[in-house]
Amino acid sequence: MRRSGPLGHLAVYGTLQFPEILGALLGRVPVLEPGVILEHEARRLPGVSFPGLVAVPGGRAPAQVIVDLSEEDWEVLDEYEDDFYALVDVVVRIGGGLDVPALSYAVPGSMAMASIWTTEWFATEHLDTFLGEISG
Repeated sequence: MRRSGPLGHLAVYGTLQFPEILGALLGRVPVLEPGVILEHEARRLPGVSFPGLVAVPGGRAPAQVIVDLSEEDWEVLDEYEDDFYALVDVVVRIGGGLDVPALSYAVPGSMAMASIWTTEWFATEHLDTFLGEISG
């Protein structure tokens, strides 16, 4: 999944925003910087509780930027993400209005529903079950 070349920051907009999920996957919680992925939205996907990032002119997807991933961390996260995700270049606006380049896992727009995915919905409806599935 990951493109060859230098590793960059990873912008996460879905389940990977949750420290408990990152901890279960990586054995640690990396440094997270809150931000917004510009020109994209986190949309619900049919039949699953996790989202897909799609390009949307003027869109804004709340996100966290992970700034300290090792090569091993990238391998774990690549394995975690389904095959239909592709790493794409995005721009994330972080505190103070600074725009930073990052990579993010995105899906084709045709896969996504019109409804926005939110961390609040996921935390209330699915987080505990999801954690049980990835920890078990």
